[in-house]
Amino acid sequence: MKITFSKSKDEIAQLCQYFATNHDEFRAVSVKEAHVRQSLIDPLFEALGWDVRNTEKVAPQYREVIPEDSVDIEGHHKAPDYSFRVGTLPKFFVEAKLQYLQIEIATLIIAYGIDKDSANQSSP
Repeated sequence: MKITFSKSKDEIAQLCQYFATNHDEFRAVSVKEAHVRQSLIDPLFEALGWDVRNTEKVAPQYREVIPEDSVDIEGHHKAPDYSFRVGTLPKFFVEAKLQYLQIEIATLIIAYGIDKDSANQSSP
C-alpha cells in the first residue's frame, strides 16, 4: 500500500485529534475492543502504509497483516490481534487491549517474540 509521508503525517494527526476529542469515550468500560481497532488501530497502521484490509487482494499467504493469526507458543495456540509480515515471515505482532484493563502485556510480548525467534532459527 503506497502512501506519501505528508499524507501519512496528516492522517495520523487527524487520528490523534479524533482520539483526543473522544478520549473519555475510548476509555469507558463499555467500549468494545473491536470498535477501538476499527476506529483507531486499523487506520493508524493504514496511515503507516500497511495494507490492513488486503485492499491489494494479494494471495492469503502473502498478506501484510493477518488479523487473529495463529501462533504456536510452547504448544499452545495463541492469536495476537495483528501479525505484520513481510512476505510470509512475521516481523511483529500487535495485541490490542482496552485501556481500563490491567494485564501482564509484557508476558504476551515476550512469549510472541520468543516463539517468532525460535521459529526463525529453525528455518533453513
